[in-house]
Amino acid sequence: MPRIFVAVPVAAPVRAALSRLRRHPAPGLRWVAEHQFHITLKFLGDTSEADVETVRRAAEQAALSESAAGASSPPGPSGLELAARSVGAFPNARSARVVWAGVTGDTARLSGLQRALDEYLTLAGFEPEARPFKPHITIARARRPEPLPEALRQYADCEFGRWRADAVEIVESRLTPAGPIYTVRHRVPIGS
Repeated sequence: MPRIFVAVPVAAPVRAALSRLRRHPAPGLRWVAEHQFHITLKFLGDTSEADVETVRRAAEQAALSESAAGASSPPGPSGLELAARSVGAFPNARSARVVWAGVTGDTARLSGLQRALDEYLTLAGFEPEARPFKPHITIARARRPEPLPEALRQYADCEFGRWRADAVEIVESRLTPAGPIYTVRHRVPIGS
């Protein structure tokens, strides 16, 4: 069974800017490959092939929903205006396990998209999301909890670029000894 997650992709120039952070010495961190940067909307784990189609339909419904499409906004191009801004860590900077870049911009609509996706998937029989949605791009993981390196703390108020997110992707993640390999199974446009 494939391991599946649903995500919003990050534009190449923003990924390249974030990737430059790896030039800072941080021996306790494993950097995420630049081409794998994304904003996770829902991690599903092992999913049957039949359920991958259910996930695609749920993503289509969520991407067309009023909250994601911004129906209350003036007419304009579909998609979300997003920016990668700041560097931080989960659970906190003193005990970092995950190093992230924050996401700003149309975050209310992004949260609406995530909420709609979770609702449609829950109606289809998937477990509802237990944690609150905190839009971010994972850029590194720590081998064990440790303080966020000082060299990365200096980016707490730095912007790495803006992009228009115009699609949601259903991604298969195959784990290998060299790291995960991502394959986009479906791409769903946001809005109409």
